[in-house]
Amino acid sequence: MKKIALTMILAAFVAAPAQASIIYNNFSTPETSTFGTGAIPDQTILTLSLPGSANLDILRFTDNGENFFQFSSTGGAEVNNTTMINGYYYANSLPVGTNWGDLPGSTNLGWGNITSLNSAGGTVSLRSNPTYIPFKFQDTTDSNATKYGYVNLSTETSGSGASTNLTLNVYGYGYENTPDTYITMGDMGAVPEPGTMTLLAFGGLALLHRRKRKTV
Repeated sequence: MKKIALTMILAAFVAAPAQASIIYNNFSTPETSTFGTGAIPDQTILTLSLPGSANLDILRFTDNGENFFQFSSTGGAEVNNTTMINGYYYANSLPVGTNWGDLPGSTNLGWGNITSLNSAGGTVSLRSNPTYIPFKFQDTTDSNATKYGYVNLSTETSGSGASTNLTLNVYGYGYENTPDTYITMGDMGAVPEPGTMTLLAFGGLALLHRRKRKTV
């Protein structure tokens, strides 16, 4: 009877979905894109899907002799922007371990540049170490609740002068699933994925079975 009860409890535990306050999408292999100093076509290179109608796109394009990587949103997602640099807005970034609420009081817009490369090979806002770009969005699947997240990325250059190349690396992105709650940069949550939970549960069943056999 005890064995049946324990089995039923563990089965319910396996069947129940894992609840995590932070939803993180990890790219096991970084998503990368590279361009040089020559003109490039407008292109969406990556879409970061969010629940409901909001998405955060990463674009690359040429404007006035300068090539850009840029965030652009649909459905109301926003990034926090610094003041202008050479006439263009660039998205704020925060180091690991800092809170979304530590952002300076800047403008939230549906777009913001990540970094750029001009025809002479000079870069603006080069993010040479992994850094975190904060964003927020309204979750239309959760009563339009405001949720806060970050994108983990870096940029790097190779070559020099007019032969310079600029590469963007995106490692993943996450958001705090609890409405109106700031996220800490780099926090990926601590709840095992459902597959891990299942293995743990079956391991517990096997251990109980082995102990039962030893007492017979």
